[in-house]
Amino acid sequence: MRIAALLLSFAVASAGALAAHASVAKTTRHDYELADSLVVLLDVPDTWLGGIADKAGQRVPSILFRNADGPRFQVLLSVVPMSDLKAVEARVQKDADQFASIAADGKTPLHKVGALHGKGWYFRLTDKQYADPKSVVPAGEFKYLAQGAVNEGPMTLLFSVLTNDDSRNVEAAALAMIRKAAIRQDGGST
Repeated sequence: MRIAALLLSFAVASAGALAAHASVAKTTRHDYELADSLVVLLDVPDTWLGGIADKAGQRVPSILFRNADGPRFQVLLSVVPMSDLKAVEARVQKDADQFASIAADGKTPLHKVGALHGKGWYFRLTDKQYADPKSVVPAGEFKYLAQGAVNEGPMTLLFSVLTNDDSRNVEAAALAMIRKAAIRQDGGST
């Protein structure tokens, strides 16, 4: 699917620039050490499987969550050094513009993300290829994308949430997790 292919280019661009009821599920606090004493603290729904994505060949380590059973979804998080809020917003807008060609509505307006430790923006879209309710989304592909970034001082948390009709509520759980996320460097406190 084009979203999956564009998501891969999103991850590459990031490097260059440097669950059925998951929304009401119990969460547990996890610390993910990415690189160079960079730790991301997340309240992860207990029904999600996840951890550090395969580091081989990655210039920007990522955290990947997926379903344990049931509905298919993926949540990808990466951290890049970016402190300027205008640059963060511009980056999310650029990504939204890039995805506009596959969006069912054609436009992908930005929404604000108010987080405990920062602020950011995201957009959401429906892949026009699967907009017809009769369309079957093949394994490994997704109908919906929510993508954005939240700045926390010198670092920015990039995120992508891929879902289908049966996992749509994952987006709310992912955004709740992202709003509470904290980034810690060099053993500092949050």
